Amino acid sequence: AKISEIEGIALSAATSVKEVNRIMGSSIPQSVANSLGGLVAHLSSEYGEKPGIGKEYKIADVNLKIVDYADGIIKKVKVGKLDHE
Repeated sequence: AKISEIEGIALSAATSVKEVNRIMGSSIPQSVANSLGGLVAHLSSEYGEKPGIGKEYKIADVNLKIVDYADGIIKKVKVGKLDHE
């Protein structure tokens, strides 16, 4: 299976998880973190790795890809809906 570039929306890491769910129609648990950046930081530490551009994480029904990262701060994250077919 060929991996296609995930279609998604690049959002500021400051976007709240609640807002991401509203925009994407996704069901990311809001108990994990308040913001998109916090969520990605949490996931990267769970995987025992440092965040960086191009790193991808899956949670609930979305794929999260760091697209802008500088000075140790996650700035933008591309959120794509996973297809469950």
